[in-house]
Formats: sequence, structure tokens, C-alpha cells
Amino acid sequence: MGPLEVFARTSRWLRDQGRRRDDAYSVEIIGLERGPFRASSGLRIHADRGYGEVGAGIDTLLISGGVGAERYFKSPPLLRWIRRQARSVRRLASVCTGAYFLAEAGLLDGPRATTHWA
Repeated sequence: MGPLEVFARTSRWLRDQGRRRDDAYSVEIIGLERGPFRASSGLRIHADRGYGEVGAGIDTLLISGGVGAERYFKSPPLLRWIRRQARSVRRLASVCTGAYFLAEAGLLDGPRATTHWA
């Protein structure tokens, strides 16, 4: 939720300050599938679309992880989608154990990367 709030708040701030008339960022939650899911905190989140419904056009892609994500680290369809997106997005990053998705997709072979110690 932290990165989502950063992008959404930045967009609001730019509008409030008169620096933009439109949204600087359009934030969308993409899940394994469309619909509600529960985060490890218990918070219910709604994915606007499942990743299989998303083609080109993403500017910044943040891959999240967290408790329970490890069961998807080796999902061939998901890893193919991440690799395909990585070729066209302007910025690609991860949050928490989302770095493992990038590693499994082969996107961290060579570049320097860092993540939280735990």
C-alpha cells in the first residue's frame, strides 16, 4: 500500500499545486486474477484486472511480494508475463519479496539489485 499511496498522493499534490490539470499517475492494482483478495494484514484489496488481461502500455510496474507470494515465484505464465512487460515498461521495480519474481524471471541476472535484509 505504501508505493500506491506515494504515486496517488503525488498525483493529487501536483493537481492541488496547479502544476498539472490531469493525473500524473493512474494507479491500478493488477492481481493474479481480477477481483478481491486479502493482503497478509487482512486488508481486502480489489484487483482491477488480472495480469493475463494486461497487455502493453504500462509505464511503471511495481511487482509486490509478501507473505504467501513464494507459492507463485516459479509460475511459468506469470514469469513470462513479467519478462514480456519488462521489455516495454519505462520503470520496473519490486516491493518486498517481489524481488524474487524478478530474479526467477531472469531480470536480475547482471544488474545490481538490493532488497530489505529480512
